Amino acid sequence: GQDPPDGFNFYPNDGGPTRLFNDNPKPVPIAPLPKIDELLDYYHNIQGPNGFTGALFTLPYGLKAFAEFNKHHPDWADVGLGLNQASFRENTLKGGLQLQVDAPSRYSESAMFIGGTLQLNNIVLFNGTPTNTGTLGYSVADIFNREFFFDYNGYSDRGVPLERIDFSGYGANIFSNWENPEAEFAATSQARFDVFRGRTAHEVIQVKSVVYPWGIRVVRTIVIFRAGSGYGYRYDTGWQAESPGMYDFSYNVKTTIAGDPIKQPNPFEFHSGLIKG
Repeated sequence: GQDPPDGFNFYPNDGGPTRLFNDNPKPVPIAPLPKIDELLDYYHNIQGPNGFTGALFTLPYGLKAFAEFNKHHPDWADVGLGLNQASFRENTLKGGLQLQVDAPSRYSESAMFIGGTLQLNNIVLFNGTPTNTGTLGYSVADIFNREFFFDYNGYSDRGVPLERIDFSGYGANIFSNWENPEAEFAATSQARFDVFRGRTAHEVIQVKSVVYPWGIRVVRTIVIFRAGSGYGYRYDTGWQAESPGMYDFSYNVKTTIAGDPIKQPNPFEFHSGLIKG
């Protein structure tokens, strides 16, 4: 796999439209206001344990996401869904239509939506020729996609690393800093998005892993930021060591979906050699 080409990167489109939907069989006029009213009414007053409300949407620079909003979920039921619409002058003047969705809380990590997230290889040259590369680069995207979308064992329902999103017709607003302090072996430790009406101000994707056989803890961070000129810049730290090689492969594991992680001992036995380290 390859990292994005040097210089300017181009994209074929803006990622596509956001789709909000549910399994309510009741007909609704195809217009924003009645659909939002129906979506909220169904979610809060009608949807049962087997009902469904969800969204297909994009995140910055080629990330596609699918999220389920389920207040009856056995573990993650505290999803917030409602209007974020300011009013002025005794409700005579209201702000634009904006749907606020808060992710359910998780154990030992930030709040996160049920669903999946995928980084696309969607960077093209100035003439539209595909480069078969994505903004996160091969290594980071491989770790991210296997954790949040599809690994070697099949579809992963890890979720969408997003604490909150506000949908509007002018573009989404996002101020989210998702973190997983327990990330160790090829896992995502941070996903930060600052987005103003669909325009990304700041994105951070950070992954962690361990170098075998020395047990060196390493971290790699992709940072994207928008300058005052309007151009976006990408910075890749490369793999950086955050610990010496202590031959320590102890790790945390979750025994249940909702449980706190349990520390597991080093599964390997190392015999000291001639050189002291």
